[in-house]
This record gives sequence, structure tokens and C-alpha cells, in this order.
Amino acid sequence: MTFEFEEQKFSSRSVYSSNQPKMIRWLIDKGIVKSEKAASTILIGIAIVFFVVSAFFFFKAIGGGQAPAPTDFPEGEMAI
Repeated sequence: MTFEFEEQKFSSRSVYSSNQPKMIRWLIDKGIVKSEKAASTILIGIAIVFFVVSAFFFFKAIGGGQAPAPTDFPEGEMAI
């Protein structure tokens, strides 16, 4: 008993008709940019902005908070 299989090779890019990534294609289709290079620049800029905002909130959360001064508490309450 013998079995024969056809070998099929698929590439993620060859299945689609366009070589452009979907986000770049979407920016061009919406008319936001006119070229692939401009779309790449916009996407890199957005990534940098999100990274900076994330870093700001991260560092603010781990090291920016100081304990309030004892005079900031109402009478009878103590900071723990």
C-alpha cells in the first residue's frame, strides 16, 4: 500500500493580491497618505507616540508617587 501526497507551499504574501501590508494599504485607500513610504513614516510616528505615552504612565506609576505629608490627613486618621 502506497500513499502519494501533493506538496503545497503557501506564503502569507502570495495568497493576497497585494504586497502591501494591510495598515499601509488602508492609509492609502482612505487618502490619508499617497505613498507607501509616507504611510510607513506615519505608522512609525504613531508607534513612537504610543511608546512615549506608555513609558510616561509606567514611570509615573512606579516612582512618581510620594506619601502625603502628615498634616494632609484629617484629625484622628493616620497614614499607614
